[in-house]
Amino acid sequence: MKLNAIFAVIGRFRKPIFEYLRSDRMPRALLGAGTVLVAGPSWPTLVAFWYGTPLREAIKLSAETFSLFVQLFGIGLALLGIVAWISANRKKSRKTDFEKEKTFHRAYGSLLVGEKQVWFKEVYRRPAPVNVIDALMQHGLNPMLLCADFKRGGDLVELDGDWFSLKNRHHKRDRRLSSVMYFACGIVSVIFLGIGTSLLTHGIISGNRTEATAGVMAFGLMLATGGLAGDRLPRIAAYAAAERVVNEGPATPYDS
Repeated sequence: MKLNAIFAVIGRFRKPIFEYLRSDRMPRALLGAGTVLVAGPSWPTLVAFWYGTPLREAIKLSAETFSLFVQLFGIGLALLGIVAWISANRKKSRKTDFEKEKTFHRAYGSLLVGEKQVWFKEVYRRPAPVNVIDALMQHGLNPMLLCADFKRGGDLVELDGDWFSLKNRHHKRDRRLSSVMYFACGIVSVIFLGIGTSLLTHGIISGNRTEATAGVMAFGLMLATGGLAGDRLPRIAAYAAAERVVNEGPATPYDS
């Protein structure tokens, strides 16, 4: 009886668990957990550098809690998260997506209002009102690429009359700030990579555990800053896509 109850509980949570594992949240969770494990000793160390030696015992306690093995395990989790994120974002079903897109564009003129919305969300993975969909799909020169750009940057534009405008009047400023943050975090991440490689290699060769641990900590900071840079990259692409949608302008439909 108890065994049946256990199986019932497993069956109840099996679907949401598998959905979570297949979602893009799983790579983020792995990367976040790995970064916490790797960078655990870094924060008291940085505070100690700022305030001086009174926190030496805190550093010692942190080093004992987050051992080198735990940090290496954290690096493994973070790398697994990166691999999972890359794998999840690859176009595994490119042919299937192309067939869906071709079918949608071919049948668009005969679809009902609700069907247009369903198809658009299915193909471009972004819900939109029908007037927005019509503006994109009835563009006479570039409907396919406009829909693809709207998929990336649709939350940054709005329909203004017969065509789109940028939602935020500080759009260009925000795009520049994101670009600066991306490059700054990328450069800092590369610096930490060099420092971590040097310290870890020298620490392992010389048998200096403290130096090796410092190298692992540098790798943790590399992952943290690299994660910030990676988080900005899709946003920069969204800014550029939104600008392309606005700059394209309306065009009269025609049949080739």
